[in-house]
Amino acid sequence: MKCEICGYELDCPQAAQHPSVQKQCLEQKGEIWAQVVDDEWRNLRHVPVEASEHAAETTDAGFAVFQRLDLKTYTVGPKLDAELLKKYDPPAFKTTNVHVTSAGELKYACFVLPRKARVTVQVVKKGDAKQRFNDAEVSLTFKEGAQDTTQKMTAGDGEAAFEERSAGQYELTVVLSNEDKKRYATPEAPIPFTLAPGEDKVVAYELIPLATPRIKVVDQVSKREIEGISVKLTAKKDSTEHALDKTRPSGITDLTKDQPGLVPGDYAIAIAAAGYMPVLMSADTLTLAEGDTQTFVVEVSLPKGAVRILINRYDGKSLKERVKIKIAKTSDLGAPVSEPTTAEREVEVERPGSRKVKVKEDWKEVGDLDPGDYQVEIMDLDAKVLKNQEATETWRIGPDSTGKVTLKVEAGKTAEVRFTVSRYTKVRFIGYNVMPGYAEGLRCHKCSAQNPKTSTGCGTCGATLYKHCAGCGNYFPSATANCPTCAVVSNVSGPYHWCTTCGAWADPTTCGGPPPHVMQIRYQHTNWDCGHVYPSMSNSPSPCTYGCKRSLPFDQQYLGLPNNQEDLLARCLLMKAAISTAYAEEKDNKPEELKVFMAPEFFFRGVDGAYPVDDLHLIMSSMREETQDAKYKDWLFVYGTAIGQIPQAPSESTQFALKVAEAATNSTVIKVTHGGKDKAGCCASIPAENALLPLVAQWRAKLSGKTSSEKVVLAVTQLDADVYQLTLPAAVSVDKDDPCVLHGPLAAEILNYALIQRGGPDDVAGLREGLVYKEKISHIDFLRNRSNHWGTPGQRNIYVSDKDVIALPTEGADESLSRKKNPVSGEVTSTGLGGGSIFTMDGITFGLEVCLDHLTGRMSKYFNAPPAGAAKVQVQLVPSWGASITPSSLCGMLGALVFNVDGPQGSDACTIVDASPSTDTDLPSAKATRLPAPASHAVPQPAKATVTFKDSTQSPPQDKTVTDLDPKYDLLIEKHPHQVNRAGVTGAADYAWVDLYAAQALPEAETY
Repeated sequence: MKCEICGYELDCPQAAQHPSVQKQCLEQKGEIWAQVVDDEWRNLRHVPVEASEHAAETTDAGFAVFQRLDLKTYTVGPKLDAELLKKYDPPAFKTTNVHVTSAGELKYACFVLPRKARVTVQVVKKGDAKQRFNDAEVSLTFKEGAQDTTQKMTAGDGEAAFEERSAGQYELTVVLSNEDKKRYATPEAPIPFTLAPGEDKVVAYELIPLATPRIKVVDQVSKREIEGISVKLTAKKDSTEHALDKTRPSGITDLTKDQPGLVPGDYAIAIAAAGYMPVLMSADTLTLAEGDTQTFVVEVSLPKGAVRILINRYDGKSLKERVKIKIAKTSDLGAPVSEPTTAEREVEVERPGSRKVKVKEDWKEVGDLDPGDYQVEIMDLDAKVLKNQEATETWRIGPDSTGKVTLKVEAGKTAEVRFTVSRYTKVRFIGYNVMPGYAEGLRCHKCSAQNPKTSTGCGTCGATLYKHCAGCGNYFPSATANCPTCAVVSNVSGPYHWCTTCGAWADPTTCGGPPPHVMQIRYQHTNWDCGHVYPSMSNSPSPCTYGCKRSLPFDQQYLGLPNNQEDLLARCLLMKAAISTAYAEEKDNKPEELKVFMAPEFFFRGVDGAYPVDDLHLIMSSMREETQDAKYKDWLFVYGTAIGQIPQAPSESTQFALKVAEAATNSTVIKVTHGGKDKAGCCASIPAENALLPLVAQWRAKLSGKTSSEKVVLAVTQLDADVYQLTLPAAVSVDKDDPCVLHGPLAAEILNYALIQRGGPDDVAGLREGLVYKEKISHIDFLRNRSNHWGTPGQRNIYVSDKDVIALPTEGADESLSRKKNPVSGEVTSTGLGGGSIFTMDGITFGLEVCLDHLTGRMSKYFNAPPAGAAKVQVQLVPSWGASITPSSLCGMLGALVFNVDGPQGSDACTIVDASPSTDTDLPSAKATRLPAPASHAVPQPAKATVTFKDSTQSPPQDKTVTDLDPKYDLLIEKHPHQVNRAGVTGAADYAWVDLYAAQALPEAETY
């Protein structure tokens, strides 16, 4: 039998009488019972427990039993593996010492394992827990013991879940996405909270809506809105300054799209303006509430006007002497209001591409002038200025050779006039004759994508490709060479003498054949399609007598490299090659001659028909690498035109399924939010002028649910990251979650502008670069479906980027489908920006019209009633593709020089010899005399090159290098239909050449 205490086998002398024996154990042993429970005192089973060198596992009762232990001290504690530590924290004391001191003793130890907790953080808008934020970085910091921080990003439901958290004190902080930071603020201090063992807690982290106020600046007396006021708001709490944009013509300014909103609180208002100091008359503090969007009216008092006079030399050097100025009202020129003397200064200016240079100029600013018309006159012009420079040279001044300019002074504004002293007495035109054109291919009639002419199926959508017969209108598989139905039809000319014997077309006296050569009268039938020429008695077009069928033409495609940026840079290499050729052939390089180099329209177009607007900056920066050389200091470059596009919908899809965010009854305002895969952010693409756009280009909201209707969107306001407010023209009633589908137009705004850049170093004051926008879009400007009628606004479709889209003219243009049409007075630009066609550079006034703008007399409309003081055009430039010099559109002064470089026709130039209006449409004309034919020089094929540029598609912009960029002519341009040496020996067609005209006298500058 066994001992009931220790299990030791015993011999009992009276075993027959006793079923069991209780007797003192022969071994000196004890026991330890270790219990493991959670914080709610529930037994935990299968938990490993160690008692020094002994190990056991808890039973269903939660006990780990250690028996037959020697009498000594044991270190007892649970041994938690990784799986258990996911569910429980270790006990407060991980181990305890248990002393087993006597035989048969049972010791007890208990370990409490706190359950792990869970916390879900919801990042929500304050006051609206349903409005949540994804992509927020949530940081959870445990504040007890060894502090640690865990970070997670909120998902699409705006939640971040933290599993297996220890109980105790925590702090919560959140970092918002860059986009959400613009409209919401986080609490200033971390959010504290306590987590109990086993708790499943939800913590709402509330974001504070930032204020996005509008400031409207008005005159205190007249309440007139004031443009050009700079507004600065300074937080009184921490002195943080927030500079707003200058006020617009409406007098309103607000935070820019990229500026964050403002934290609620008190802000000090400060105002300023260029050239004068308006006085704040209303309260100097405004208080912003959370999410404040109201318009605050700020009243100011305006001072009188001012005049700023600037004088510089064309070569960047200082004037030899300071200049005395006379300022007088035009109504009383004999009573000057001021006769100041200029001061010399060196000032830092910023050129395009963020280039900063220092320039020298004389300047003077005169204020406290009553509004009205004034004349600014340089006193002692001849002695103190023109003859006071280098004595051996002839000097001129512009924009008026008399040194007198009339200008208008307005209250609270500074009128500016710049005089430039230069040596230019002649202009030499240099034309870059090149043919921006097309290649043969096949356009998919299903998706509009371009395909190689060897294709049978569209590489984009897989549809079968076809050729179109213009004769019968039928479509045939792309491999078909000729229409099986339509015959080639002849063109008829004559009648002529035709020899029945030898078939010669000749005069009877010059046939050359002896009798019986017989001459008869016949009509000549020429078949341009098949090349057959034959005589006929009929004078009517007829099918080719050889039975030839009408050939099926390929579609036209835009020429260019597949990568837009590389295409732009490759074309810059062609342009640089042409400039280098021109410079090498321009032997004299006389400093009194301004060389005007010009390329045709569409030189920068690319394989998509138009470049993304963000890439166009590469042209000027790339060309500047060549033209900044001092050898080009007497050159002006017009790089033809560049074509850009601004798609009116943010993606290929023009429909965006959203849903109503909040119920509304009989309201013209509705709120919309995400509708699944489509995000509410698409609303930001709706232009502010949507209601002013033509119907085909408007964004519309289609509602279904409580109300079924489709409305034009009049205005859009972003309320927060996920909610936009749409203003409609008529009241509607909607329920929350009603479908709202936004329909964006399949349209693109087209930018076609001439690029102007002055050669030589940049350290010269005044205008050095500029852009002139083309207003008109011609039916020949783009590839398009010719079955559409261009004169119908809804059919002004073009192919760009493999899409068939409505072509919208540049904003402000005087053209069909235009928005915000600019007044004619906007044609003059002093900054080179804004697209105006009239600019003054180095004291010379230029007018530039692109192609159809010239044919329709764009500048003539301005000069029909020029304002007092307007500079007369001395040089008129016309880059074009399919246009020529039109005498009725010439508006320069007598003696003005006119230069046209056309893609298909090459260059042409003339001098205006009659300043009176003309109705002539072509040269020759009594209005102008054509210049002598130029000398022509072929431009060799440039070699491959390695090009490094700043890639602005990256954020921030990154340097990018293209190795072995190949500017092959046949990939970028067509062969020109004309030849080099047009005035001399006729040669084979060439890709490109430069025409150098003889220098012509430049008329002296005048103003009206």
